[in-house]
Amino acid sequence: MQLTLVKTILAFVLAAAGLAAAGSMLTLLGRAEHSMQAGTLKAVHRTAGYVFAVTLAALAVMGAGILSAAGDTLPVRGVLHWVLGSLLVLVAALKIVLVKYYKKLLKFAPALGLTVLVLALLVAAVSAGFVLVTGEVERKLSGEEIAGDAAPERRGDAAAGGETFRSNCTICHRTDSDVGPAGFVGLFEREALVSSGLPVTRENIRAQILNPVGRMPSFKARLSESEITNVVAFLETI
Repeated sequence: MQLTLVKTILAFVLAAAGLAAAGSMLTLLGRAEHSMQAGTLKAVHRTAGYVFAVTLAALAVMGAGILSAAGDTLPVRGVLHWVLGSLLVLVAALKIVLVKYYKKLLKFAPALGLTVLVLALLVAAVSAGFVLVTGEVERKLSGEEIAGDAAPERRGDAAAGGETFRSNCTICHRTDSDVGPAGFVGLFEREALVSSGLPVTRENIRAQILNPVGRMPSFKARLSESEITNVVAFLETI
């Protein structure tokens, strides 16, 4: 299963667990009519809280891997996502510590819980909003790219692709390094593209050239379909 799809599923689980924990907490506080016993509501709140914590930890680990690969080339969207995500982790950790070790401060737990939920939904909204606005829904969820009229199975001319690459891409990208998204040595041996997080495939590289994620400009109007196919063929050789 592709990393992007796993992250998407975990994000839905995180949001659902957060809503369940917040809903049971508010019901226990008497802010809504309820027919469930207090013990059942506490069990729901506790279980949802554990699911939320485990899911958040898994997403944080995945995010740390992406951040490590991107280095200082993380796009603005990624920076915003990481700032909000870091706040989410810190507030969630503060709530856990308060509940476990500072019983006299439990009155602050509901406020911290709601803050955690708001941050979680905000992080999800930032990513989902970008995906919807930029039309990346299908690529984000499936790891696939709609390549228009191009035939992805064509291998292309690597030598011609090298010339096209040197004429159009070397101002930002290097063929003698594998550091960050700018270095392309061993590109097809990596698990994911740094900018989009999608698997490294010919189709997804074409998608990045035509409809790039991050700061990279689009080459849709500058390169023909055959030139792009040749560039992808060249990248497979370095």
